[in-house]
Parts: sequence; C-alpha cells; structure tokens
Amino acid sequence: MIYLTKHIAFILYENGIISKDEEDVYIYGAEVVLMSLATLISCILLGYIFGRLFEIAIFLVSYRLLRNYSGGYHAKTRFRCYLCSISICIIVLTLLNFLPIDLKTHLCWMLMITMDCLLILFAPSQSIINPKTKDELKICKKKLLRILFLNNVLVIACINFEFIDFCFTLVCALMAAAILSFINYILILKKGVDYL
Repeated sequence: MIYLTKHIAFILYENGIISKDEEDVYIYGAEVVLMSLATLISCILLGYIFGRLFEIAIFLVSYRLLRNYSGGYHAKTRFRCYLCSISICIIVLTLLNFLPIDLKTHLCWMLMITMDCLLILFAPSQSIINPKTKDELKICKKKLLRILFLNNVLVIACINFEFIDFCFTLVCALMAAAILSFINYILILKKGVDYL
C-alpha cells in the first residue's frame, strides 16, 4: 500500500501536478482513499459471501452517518482500522444469518433503547488525534440526535411492517457506533483528557 501511494505521488510530482513539498500530503491522502476503498470493497464482498448485500449496504450507510457525528474509538494504524471494520461487518453478518427472527425482534427494541442511551450520554466522543472545540461538539450532538431520531423512526417502522432483518441491520449500526463511542470515552478518562 505504501509503495503504491508513494508511486502515485511520484507520478503526480513528475508530471508537474504537485510540488515536492506537497508529496507527503498526497501520499497521506492516497493512503486514506485506498484504505477506505479496500474496506468498502471487503465489506461488500463479505455481504455477497454471506448473501446479505442489501443489508451490508444499509449497515454501511447507517453506520457512517452515525459515526460521522458520534465520533468514537480510532485504531492507531490504518491496517488495524481495516481489521476492526471488517470484524464489525463479519459480526453483523453472522448475527443476521444465525439469530432466530423472534430473538432479532426482541433485540431490536432492547438494543435500540440501550444504544440510544449510550450515544446520548457519551457521544459525540472527543478525539485525541483530532480534538474538536466545545462548539463543534455541540453541533455534532445536535446532528447526532437528529440521525438517532430518524434511525429510531425507521427501526420502529420496520418492526411494525415486519422487516426484521432491515431493522436489525439499523440497530447493529447503532450498536457499533455506541460501543466505539463508549470505548473512546473510557480511554479518554484513563488518559485524563478533558472529555468536553
């Protein structure tokens, strides 16, 4: 991956598109884009293997929306981030395929309420790597609450119309975002950093 991103930056430099000073920035940007693409392709491939392409697409969209405003734990390297993301997708797909439908229905209610509470209490999560101001955190909180409301309306509608797998997928996205926010909150407390 590093060789590829350096090669991309070198080609851009050789063709006069970027200056030598900008090379590191483009290497970093290329790494982020390529790792994001690798994660997305891997998740979609896993969705295909598990026979859950639609559900993994719903999970990725919902999870990304929640994660944008809830913050949460970030792995120290891009490769660890990739492994964490793939692990989350495998867990979600496994739960979707192997949990009985009645259990999913009951879990939807229980997890929705529990994870909403966790996100309301512990998100948005401050980032040690890229800290936000108190005003930025307030804006994120407002947007997160709107997304939570929309997510909850969709979950309740899906339960009423018996779209249980769709509903459970939304709740899994909620659960992943809430757990990562809570983990980050604990890590920040351990380091003695001001949470807000």
